[in-house]
Amino acid sequence: MAGYTPNYGLHQWVPEDDFLRTDFNQDFAKIDAALKQIADAAETGDNEILAAVEGKCGIVAGRYTGSGENLTKNIDLGFQPVAVLMECQWGTRTAISAGAYGGLAIRGSSVGAGSPTFYITSNGFAVKGVSNRNDMYYLYLAFH
Repeated sequence: MAGYTPNYGLHQWVPEDDFLRTDFNQDFAKIDAALKQIADAAETGDNEILAAVEGKCGIVAGRYTGSGENLTKNIDLGFQPVAVLMECQWGTRTAISAGAYGGLAIRGSSVGAGSPTFYITSNGFAVKGVSNRNDMYYLYLAFH
């Protein structure tokens, strides 16, 4: 049976749980309402809400060019991200038999079965395989 996050009551499933579309819709409605409250605060200058949000989550956007599939390339961000969302130059996260052109990595969980194609490091993230082709560039969002 799913547990819930302490702040917004979002679903936290365990491996044996079934996923229901309605659970996702409820969670997205809560997230949408919280983001709307922040956007409204920014528009109206509600300093109390803005102060509560400030410093909670930072996002760094960037781009890197691959250096060769057989090499590991380290992307130094100067901090350990909580999560990295990465896509190839086409703005897609395509999975192929050799790995994935992007995806979502979180601390402790890499992208790619067997040999990961990218993973979080202590100061950024590392890529290899199809996430490091020398004829492509990649886009990323790193959350801290």
